[in-house]
Amino acid sequence: MNILEPVFPPVTVRTTFNLDPFYKQWIDVEGLPVVASAKVNPYAVKEAAWLIRQMIGHRQDILKALAENNVRFAVMAYNELTTQIPEHSNLQPDYYWDRRARGLGSTPARPAVSCGEENLLNYAGDPYSTENILVHEFAHAIHQMGLNTVDPSFDDRLTVLFEAAVEKGLWKNTYAITSRAEYWAEGTQSWFDTNRANDDQHNHVDTRDKLKAYDPSLATLLTEIFGDTDWRYTQAVTRTHLSHLKGFNPEGSLKFKWSPELIELTEFHQQLKNPDSDGDGRWINLDEQDLSSLPNLKSGNDDTETAIIFMNSTKSEITYYWVDYERDEKFYGRIAPDTFVNQHTYDGHIWLIKDMNGQNLAIFRAEEKTGRALLVTGSPNVR
Repeated sequence: MNILEPVFPPVTVRTTFNLDPFYKQWIDVEGLPVVASAKVNPYAVKEAAWLIRQMIGHRQDILKALAENNVRFAVMAYNELTTQIPEHSNLQPDYYWDRRARGLGSTPARPAVSCGEENLLNYAGDPYSTENILVHEFAHAIHQMGLNTVDPSFDDRLTVLFEAAVEKGLWKNTYAITSRAEYWAEGTQSWFDTNRANDDQHNHVDTRDKLKAYDPSLATLLTEIFGDTDWRYTQAVTRTHLSHLKGFNPEGSLKFKWSPELIELTEFHQQLKNPDSDGDGRWINLDEQDLSSLPNLKSGNDDTETAIIFMNSTKSEITYYWVDYERDEKFYGRIAPDTFVNQHTYDGHIWLIKDMNGQNLAIFRAEEKTGRALLVTGSPNVR
């Protein structure tokens, strides 16, 4: 597989994809741009292009749909922050995203899929060294920005499988069961043998063979999209004989370190659990709305972007829903006990918390500043 050297993005590509001047490197993958700033090691750009071709090079229809939907893959330098990627620059709150993520999926509003060069080239200090972030985040793009165009039935079929997995008790207490999107992306990682296992967010399933035995229905869907070929992910440092990595010297690689200015997530978590904390001014505390008012509540149409941090300080798993413009409840995800979720939203949007039996627990209204929605045992409706 021939991967060309990255070059400055041509005018036609810059215009078609409305690329920011931030990007100085570009490789074409059948119409899908792989881009990076001048700071990024060119080997990381080539590795990203190679991995994308390994995953879906046989699915030209998906690659075409991604390109038509304005998707690009952005590689972050080891010393660049998530919100320095132009398409991610208005994510809120920035202090969370810059410490939480070294890669994100794409949306119509933010069409860049991303990951860090430290993960692609296996630098020392990579916080995600036991998994490949590109495989996970690009799986989200394949689902939401590719397959939803190529096969409009895909998301419905995925939803059916996800709900069946929940009913069967599969993936309990794992990241995979938080939403159908994560069910797909985590499954994709295991399909390519590049997932974590047996930690606080994962069970034992980290390979294709284990996935086939554990969740055959998901395995069948993954086979439909990716095929059941021999290729599995292995780290770049074990593949320096390949042409696109020729000359790459792992021993001369840089070391990744989190910026000392960023808050540790452990400290952030502890602040979120403290009812009296405002995170040193990082958030405001959102008041619970009267549950009896739910039939009359709907989200407003304000286009001011903001975020809600849902902190589940109860002893039980909960679910959260967006109450849309027509008062319909849209399921967004599950939140395990003693964990939090940072949810992008808009000023005036209504969010509903339920227990696993579907009982309404709390209602919160998003405000212009990032808000904390704290649910604790002893709150009204929470046992």
